[in-house]
Amino acid sequence: MHTVSLAAALAALSSTMVMADSPDPSPAVSTSLSGNGCPQGSASGSDTSFTFTRFSANAADGSTRQTLNCEAHSNVSGSGAGWQVAVSTVDAKGHVTLDPGARLDYYTTTFFSQNADVSGTTHGVITNNGATTLDTPITIHQVIPANKLVYSPCSTSSGYAGISNVNFRIALSNSNGAANAQIYNEQLSYTWRRC
Repeated sequence: MHTVSLAAALAALSSTMVMADSPDPSPAVSTSLSGNGCPQGSASGSDTSFTFTRFSANAADGSTRQTLNCEAHSNVSGSGAGWQVAVSTVDAKGHVTLDPGARLDYYTTTFFSQNADVSGTTHGVITNNGATTLDTPITIHQVIPANKLVYSPCSTSSGYAGISNVNFRIALSNSNGAANAQIYNEQLSYTWRRC
């Protein structure tokens, strides 16, 4: 298995909230999805973990580039007053077939609907620099750096923290031959702080 990691180790996929300092009980997260990587009826799962059936990009010749995305829109509530939340990690699993010279770029952009001008983007890449086709499962673990964490507005007395938007995008390109990338599932984790 080919593993692409932006941190030393994978976060536990069963954990959806980072508990170093967080509201008790855990707030509710209600999520909807949009994007050409997850058209209606092609994704399922909980509010922080998703499975995809049509998140697949193809670059069939040396001049082709294809970009797909799936954006999670999460309504975070029930925290009580005085909290801010931010997406801290994005984990995704899938499969790539990359002919020599092909590459897969992947991006995570986070922002809150209440302040869409403030966003943070992380980027990673898988490149086939070899002489033979790379055909392998992949695990992507993106940790949002501290300087790119985008926090919600301070939660109100009703516990409403805002609408978090997480856009996970792949861009497949190649210089010759063919390339394919599929994303099967994605997991979001959050971190909290007092405000």
